[in-house]
Amino acid sequence: MNKHKIIFIILVFAAVTWSFIKSMEPGGESIPWFFGLLLLTLVSYYYGFVDKSFNPFRFYAQGGFVTFLMLTLLMAYIARVEDKGLEEISRYIAVYPNVESISFIPRTSDRTIQHWQLKTSDPIKHIRKFYSNQENLRDWQIIRKEPMLVLEKNNYKLTISFTEHPRISQNYIFYHIEKF
Repeated sequence: MNKHKIIFIILVFAAVTWSFIKSMEPGGESIPWFFGLLLLTLVSYYYGFVDKSFNPFRFYAQGGFVTFLMLTLLMAYIARVEDKGLEEISRYIAVYPNVESISFIPRTSDRTIQHWQLKTSDPIKHIRKFYSNQENLRDWQIIRKEPMLVLEKNNYKLTISFTEHPRISQNYIFYHIEKF
C-alpha cells in the first residue's frame, strides 16, 4: 500500500470520527453535513487525482472534487457560524439554557442583523417563563408578549417566536434581530 492510500484512509477515518463526535454534542445542525461533504470531497479527490489505475470516469471524479470542495467550504462557513451562534445571541439577550441544537438562517432583509432557530424539548411555557424574568431580558423593553415576544432597545428590535410540536416533543425558538 502506498503512502497516498494510507493518508487517504487516515483522513477518511478522521472525518467520520469527528462527524460522529460533533453529532453527539449540542450545536449546529450543519456540522454532520459538513463532514459528509468533506468525506465525498476526499473520495472524489482520491479517484480523480491520486488513483492512477485505468478509470474511464476520472473526469467525473475530478469535476465532483471541485463541486464538493465548493459545497464543503460553504458548509464549513455555515457550521462555523452555527458553532458560534449561542455566543452571538448572548451578546444581545440571555439565551434559553436547554438548547439541543442551533440553526443559522440567512439574512432576510437589509435590516436583519441575525436570525437563528434553536431546538429544545422544553414546553413553550418554560421558555415564556424564562423570558418573563427581567434579568434575562438585559434592559430590553417589552413591546408585545403574544403571540410572540417583541422587544426593543436603542435602534434594535428583537423578535422571539416559538413553535410547538407536541407529537415529537420538539419545540423551536426563533430569534430575529433587526436594526431600524
